[in-house]
Amino acid sequence: MQRTVLFMRHIAVALAVFFAVFATTTSNAQEIILHSFSGNDGWNPSSSVIFDSAGNLYGATSVGGVNGAGTIYKLTPGSSGWSVSVLYTFNGVGGDLPSGNLSLDAQGNLYGTTSQGGAASVGTAFQLSPSSGSEWTFTGMHDFSNHGGDGTYPHSGLVFDAIGNAYGTTLGGGASKQGIIFELSPASGGGWNETLIHSFDGTDGSQPDAGVVMDRAGNLYGSTQFGGTSSNCFTGCGVVFELSPAAGGTWTYKVLLDFNSNNGAAGSGLLTIDPNGNLYGFTSAGGLYNWGIVYKLTHTTSGWRESILHNFNSNGVDGNNPVGALLIDKAGNLYGVTSNGGKYNAGTVYELSPGANGHYRETIVHNFNSNTTDGWDPNAGLTVDGAGNFYGTTMSGGANGDGTVFELKR
Repeated sequence: MQRTVLFMRHIAVALAVFFAVFATTTSNAQEIILHSFSGNDGWNPSSSVIFDSAGNLYGATSVGGVNGAGTIYKLTPGSSGWSVSVLYTFNGVGGDLPSGNLSLDAQGNLYGTTSQGGAASVGTAFQLSPSSGSEWTFTGMHDFSNHGGDGTYPHSGLVFDAIGNAYGTTLGGGASKQGIIFELSPASGGGWNETLIHSFDGTDGSQPDAGVVMDRAGNLYGSTQFGGTSSNCFTGCGVVFELSPAAGGTWTYKVLLDFNSNNGAAGSGLLTIDPNGNLYGFTSAGGLYNWGIVYKLTHTTSGWRESILHNFNSNGVDGNNPVGALLIDKAGNLYGVTSNGGKYNAGTVYELSPGANGHYRETIVHNFNSNTTDGWDPNAGLTVDGAGNFYGTTMSGGANGDGTVFELKR
């Protein structure tokens, strides 16, 4: 299976916040609309796209398709452009409203979750396998339930460890109805077994939205939208957390960062780790202008130190309400997406470049436009190819108004 290999060391927790605000510039990357959705092939694409080894792209739409419950699609490059094929159409029973990113293993199987549908109508985890027909073979991995402490409404994708266990989060459910972190393990006779790793209780976080990442030691890292100990937000401002494997198959949970609005609020998006073990993420609110921040957690001998790399601003230039996940290149530049803001208030693609004294400079790579050609309201992060070109999706816009898959040439 596809492995998520991340580099991070386990250290104690400490907090220090450094704020910086810098000017924003704009570049002119060339945008190409690879596909405009039209309803039957899905609409409102809610996930990032991923490449296979042949250069095909895969993604999910949250609604649309012949049953209106969302689709899994494939985009194939050709001499006259990209062609779309629907691999699976959700029908409610197998799931409804796929919203997290897909994972792809070495055998070409796709894995993901739906935030609704299934036996209890509160979400599923699934596998899609290539078959000889036009649609792929669907296998349900788990139907989430309102009972027994199980989670409900997963909004994130799955990450796999080296032996094929899958990990993810749910927005609700668990002992305190604040969400859970779960593990799905292949069963000896076929199927998958679920293990509850952690149940959030509010004080240690609530409603994890973006899933988890894993390092080489098997530790899991993520963030929550709400919860924590800060009183600056009505339901808590969210946390960044770590889960470490312990003896007897148990896990040790630790809060690495407690947001307090000033240093960010509503932690969202999948975390990113650089080769030095630094952790990057963003919040969709809080910060200097309350439109979200990009932050860095640096591990030191005394614990974790937070640096705020950018405060988003609703000023008609900057984007706001970041979504998806950050990409980082070899030079340390960060790339991400905002769902709102920018020149047309339809979202942006931005770059944050490191400079002297830990300062970062923002460049707007693309301003989405709610016209009849461009997409707008992106809700997922970027994917990059070997040439450094970006690929992503927008929930709305395009030729039919149902969303797009786009390429930005750099």
